[in-house]
Parts: sequence; structure tokens; C-alpha cells
Amino acid sequence: MRDTVREAMATLAARPLRTLSQGLGVALGACAFVLAVGIGQTVAGQVDDRFTIAAATTVTVTPSAPDIAAGEGFITGERLRSVTSLTGAVGAARYATARDTAVSAAADQALLPGPTTKIDVLRIDPELIHLAGAQVRGNRLSDIDARYPRQVALVGRAAAARLGIAGPGAQLYVGQGVVTVVGVVDSAERVPQLLSAVILGPQSFDVVLPSARTDQAAIVVTRPGAAQAVATNLALQLSPSAPHALRVSAPPSPDRLRQNVSADVKALTSGAAAVVLVAGTFAIGNLILLSVMQRVPEIGMRRALGASRRQIVGQILAEAGLVGLTAGVLGAVLGVWVILGVCLWKQWVPTLGMGTVAIGVAAGMAGGVLGGVIPAVTAARVQPAEALRA
Repeated sequence: MRDTVREAMATLAARPLRTLSQGLGVALGACAFVLAVGIGQTVAGQVDDRFTIAAATTVTVTPSAPDIAAGEGFITGERLRSVTSLTGAVGAARYATARDTAVSAAADQALLPGPTTKIDVLRIDPELIHLAGAQVRGNRLSDIDARYPRQVALVGRAAAARLGIAGPGAQLYVGQGVVTVVGVVDSAERVPQLLSAVILGPQSFDVVLPSARTDQAAIVVTRPGAAQAVATNLALQLSPSAPHALRVSAPPSPDRLRQNVSADVKALTSGAAAVVLVAGTFAIGNLILLSVMQRVPEIGMRRALGASRRQIVGQILAEAGLVGLTAGVLGAVLGVWVILGVCLWKQWVPTLGMGTVAIGVAAGMAGGVLGGVIPAVTAARVQPAEALRA
């Protein structure tokens, strides 16, 4: 065995350019494997950190019977404010959605409104903007808007684009009235519906859409790790006489969420890396087969001098394995450096286990050996007499 490996190394060293070309595909495959898995693990960590902050601290409440009229029929304001008495609850707010409401816009009061567009209109408690983690360009709705019918509104970023609104100051014709846009919601972590809707305070909504049918909901924001406990007692706290009338949706635990996201990202990246490794295996197999065809006289001479078919197969597989091992090491090292570069650029914390690097190297070697099987069998079938005449 030692002689076979030594002879294979000598053969590879004698033709460095050919050896380099043989290993290039596997090196790229190993690099892609380490890079894909490493980036996948790192990105999964970043997704976990960002996603669980908002998702794992939000509990959603909806009525068991849908299509309730807007107003206090869902959850009263007094009951909603009492939520903060639950251990771990930070705050709560309601919102009601009037689906596909006819809305038209004008840039200012002096202009006629544009064409009518079907857009959702939300009736919200003013504190929802803060609890939803919304970023508003302009002014927010305030408690004053909840107590007095000031005809003002916010518009989500997507809704503003549909209506042709560039920013605050536009006039919206909604239902039976006109409202002035005072701000544009650019992002909303916990209530993404805000981005695609016209947003009104309770008084303004009741003035312009007094009889609208709505889909109602509320969110309760909790401290990290307290969502499950808050959700357990929430229905009874909000509706003591009929807790079954409310449907409470709590997020999964952060650990389960992290595992699910990580598993999905790793599965996708590992699949892509496996495809690259298979492609590298075929590439090295084709190149070694071409090399075997060029070395027919040499192989025939070895057979004539007494080398058995098993020895010929062992030598070709040893050559292929050494090429794959070297390529796997180089590819894995390159993949690690690329991961470090990406993490430095994005200011991420790199997450890469040494097991992944070892798998990349082993996969490179295995790819080389597998790629060398057919060339090795082809070389073993060379007849000494025909090879010497070639």
C-alpha cells in the first residue's frame, strides 16, 4: 500500500499542470461546500437574532367569530389596558381592518382627487404605532387624535406608492370624508399590514367609515421569554365572561424557532453544495480518464512487467484520492477565508464548526476517489500487448 501511494505521488508530481487541472473541480466543490454551509450557519444565526426579537415577543388576539363591527364590541379599552397587570406583558393595542375600501388621493387641497383605488383602511389605537415597532416619516397619530375627530391619517409605504403619494400633506378621500396624510409608515416589525393600508385613529375612522365591517385584532407585546405565559391567561383577562370568544395566537418558543430556521437554511445550502461537489467529481473523473487514455503505453509496460490489475486499479485510485484530498484541503481553506471576509464585511459573527471543514476535506477526497473509479477500471482492462503496439 505504501509503495502504491508513493508511486501515485511521484506520478502526480511529474505532471503538476495536469494534476492541478484534475483537482480544480473538486477544490471548487469543497470550497463551495464549506462556504455554503458556513454562510448558511452564519445567516441562520443572524435571522434568529433579528426574527425572534419581534416574533417571540408578540401575541395576537382575534375574535372567534369574524366580521364584527368596528368599535368596543371586540375588546374594551379598559380590559386592554389591564393586560399590563399580567407578568411579562409590556403593552397592548387594537386594530381593525376595513377591506378593499375605495380611496382616492390628491396632492393638496387645491387639486382634484385621482382615480379610486381599493385599499385596506385600518382603525388603530394610537399606541399601536409604537408597539408595532413602526418607523414613521413625518408625524405619528397621537392620543389627541383618539379623543378628538382630527381628520388626519398615516399611510403605509406600499399604500402610498399605489396612491401616488410622495409624503405628508396629501389629501385622501375615504368613505364619507377627507383626511390629511401626516406621515408615511416605512416599516413595521410586528404588524406588517400597516405598510399596505391607510391608517386612521378611532375617531377619524368612525367619522369617515361609521358602518364599515372590519376584521379585528389586537397585539400584546411581552418581554422576551414571557409570550407563552402571557398567552395562557390572556383570553380570561380580556374577556372574563366569555374567554372562548377570543382566539389567542402565541409564537413558538425561541429555541424551536431557531432550530427550524437553522435547519431550513442548512438544508438548502447543503443541497446546493452537494450539487457542486457532484459536478466536481464528474469533472475530475473525466480528466483522469483522459489522463489514463494518454498513459496507455505506460500502463501496458507495467502490466508487461508483472503488475496485476488490482495494482493498476489501486494506483489510479490512489492518484485520484490524493488529488481529491489536496483539492479538498485547499478548497476548505479557501472557503473559510471567504466566510471570514464576508462576516468582516457584513459585521457578522462567523459560525462555522470544525466538523464542517473536516467534512469538506473528506468530501473532496471521496469525490476524487469516486471520480477515479471508472478510469481505474478502464486502465485495468488495458492489454499489455496492444498497449505496447500503440
